[in-house]
Amino acid sequence: VADEEWLAEGKYVGEELLRQVEGHGEMHAVVRLYLPPGEGEGEPALWRIEHDDGDEEDLEEHEVRAAMRRLAAARKEEEAAPPMSEEEVTAAVEAEGLTLLRSERGSSGFTGVRVNKPGKWAKGPAKLRGPTFTAAFSGAHTRTTALEAALDYARHLQQQEQEQQQAPVEVV
Repeated sequence: VADEEWLAEGKYVGEELLRQVEGHGEMHAVVRLYLPPGEGEGEPALWRIEHDDGDEEDLEEHEVRAAMRRLAAARKEEEAAPPMSEEEVTAAVEAEGLTLLRSERGSSGFTGVRVNKPGKWAKGPAKLRGPTFTAAFSGAHTRTTALEAALDYARHLQQQEQEQQQAPVEVV
């Protein structure tokens, strides 16, 4: 498909999405372009989205709508559950025997925690909150603090370790 056939206006263009991307967890994205359906059978309309890391992906309508629903559900969940305080995170870390992996390299201050662009995906008063954070594993929730995302990542690592210990050992 030639780039000139893509339209910068159309259904869903400008809409914000939350995609589940294998190996990356939840990724925020925005619909940038629309390609009307082709004349032949099996040529559905497509929407080009841009992820917050700059990668692009072309989706069919059912995928766009699912990602819009995922974002709406995440926002609703975020509003329903206030962020954990530093004391609550510390208590959870101690109670569960976890270690938060601090890092001076990443902008979040923690290993395994991605910073989402500030306010880019938020609407209304939420734009004033600043950046959100996501632990770097598939299925991770978007959090309002890096500390919470670091807790998610520590829990994920602990779960992986437990699964490896429970896995049967093959004797060769």
